[in-house]
Amino acid sequence: QGTKWGSLRARDGRQAPYRPFMIEIGNENTLNYTLPEAHPCRDGCQNFTERWVERALAMDAKAHHLSPALNLIFIVGFDAGIGGGQSCSQTTVRESKASILQLARLAVDLGARAVWDCHTGGDSPSDGNVTAQALAELQSILAVRGSKMRAAVLEENGGTHNMMRMLGHVTQNHALSRLGDFVVVNTAATGLQPIGRNSNGWDQGNIYFTPQSAWLSPPAVATRMIKEVSEGLPHVLRLTVMHPGSSAPRLPLDALASASSDGTKISVRVANPSNATVHALLRVDGWSTGAVVATELAADSATAVRAEAIASNTEVERLASAGWSFPAYSFATFLFVREQ
Repeated sequence: QGTKWGSLRARDGRQAPYRPFMIEIGNENTLNYTLPEAHPCRDGCQNFTERWVERALAMDAKAHHLSPALNLIFIVGFDAGIGGGQSCSQTTVRESKASILQLARLAVDLGARAVWDCHTGGDSPSDGNVTAQALAELQSILAVRGSKMRAAVLEENGGTHNMMRMLGHVTQNHALSRLGDFVVVNTAATGLQPIGRNSNGWDQGNIYFTPQSAWLSPPAVATRMIKEVSEGLPHVLRLTVMHPGSSAPRLPLDALASASSDGTKISVRVANPSNATVHALLRVDGWSTGAVVATELAADSATAVRAEAIASNTEVERLASAGWSFPAYSFATFLFVREQ
């Protein structure tokens, strides 16, 4: 507020400042690259670590000159084994430990505003566990040095945009949400895509269009659902998801509960990546009696590329005692707002 660009923003119709800008320097760069480099060097740049820090600090100084309140977040386009399948894994991060510690030392003045970008798979519901293990390893490496650096997933990649890909995104988001503030952002690699015109075989758009129409793919619908029930709810809660019969085997559901800081809003997100309907009871710490808005995204098959979210009303008591039936390959959210 009170700056030239703040005044222009307000004149354009937005009074509130935007969130901190995120700027990625490089993309899938090998930090310890030693081979001869091309010009421009792109992903193979010698001394990339030092060059990244030099550019980040210069941009940060310029931003603070424009406004002391302009705190940029700088993201390093980090290659942890690109070319060998899923790039960001516990093994590839562990193998990059020396480079990680070097950058953490050089970027210490940026603190938590220095962020690692790990690129991941997203077609399978199991990909989220691979990514979470990788970032937990990264967090452990940084903690040894006392670094405040954090992580991001700016490319969640896959070859599809169907219901299974939707479940890959949801379960990955759940896994990364459990890492708390350490993960800054998780996003799919492709946003807008003309139908049938995918690049490099990655048919993974979130918004598709033709000359006549535009629509959201299932992963994009799920992203909207997550935003609607999770924004402003940073605290992960204890959640019990159980079969009505106490002797039943473990349910094949991936669930996450979160709450606002004041406890007035609680949300539950449940993914069913299995090929059968699963009935389960939902019990969450902090839930009391009251109405719940349920939203469900389901389709006839895992390969469906069109699906709409349908909202309905239920109650906390009903979810805890009678439960909910989750169709195969579906995603559901539940939002409870406590009356003041």
